[in-house]
Amino acid sequence: CDREGDFYEFFSEAADLKANFLIRIVQNRMVDDGKKIFHELRSSPVAGSMVVRMSRNPREHIPSRNIKMDYHCKKVTIYRPQRRKEKHLREKLELTAIYVHESGKKGTEWFLLTTVTVKSEKEIEKLVQCYAHRWKIERFHFILKSGCKIEKNQAREYGRLSFLTLLYSVIAMQILNLTYLGKICPEISSGIVFVEEEWKVLCCCARKSKEIPESYSLKEAIYDLGVLGGTKGAPSDGMPGVRSIWQGLDVLYSLLAYRNYLV
Repeated sequence: CDREGDFYEFFSEAADLKANFLIRIVQNRMVDDGKKIFHELRSSPVAGSMVVRMSRNPREHIPSRNIKMDYHCKKVTIYRPQRRKEKHLREKLELTAIYVHESGKKGTEWFLLTTVTVKSEKEIEKLVQCYAHRWKIERFHFILKSGCKIEKNQAREYGRLSFLTLLYSVIAMQILNLTYLGKICPEISSGIVFVEEEWKVLCCCARKSKEIPESYSLKEAIYDLGVLGGTKGAPSDGMPGVRSIWQGLDVLYSLLAYRNYLV
């Protein structure tokens, strides 16, 4: 997870449960040799280099790109903060710290902490690649909270709330899956995702035409979902994002629900 998970109580609880974690840390903790963890990692030798695919940053108008990054790896021991006196917290934890930064220049850098013991460069690279996919996890929670509005449901009972969270999580995953499927294999048939009635209504309503094409790719379907979802459809916009897709799906299934009542 990202920097919000950088607190000792979480580390200790995960260790008690024997659960692995991979976290980007923000706190410059003291480690076993009395030095700060950031200094220790920066001064350690480079263990290897790799290419990492970085997602686009729409806020700063940075497109997706490949970046060559160097990584350092070191075993560290971190200690329970002095302000925490709870007996259930472990006195210390032995973890693996990984420092990743752009090769030869200042830029993107990550300080990662994990319970996973690494024995080779490939294992380090696998962990770095796992963290590079954190954006997808953030998109999932964005859909769950803003699209499905899970935080606004009125359930008060634990059982009902758990069921609704599970149900909305499945919906959020389907929307996320549709978004990335359109990027990975855009030329496949939209019939992989939509039944015939769905894609025909989508195509006709988005294009404001009664003409039904012989073939209708997933890329075309996602663009048309974006139109229903309110995107302008400019050539420079790229593929619609998750917000446009869930808004388009909302419109589409409203149209389908009332289709039989239309003259």
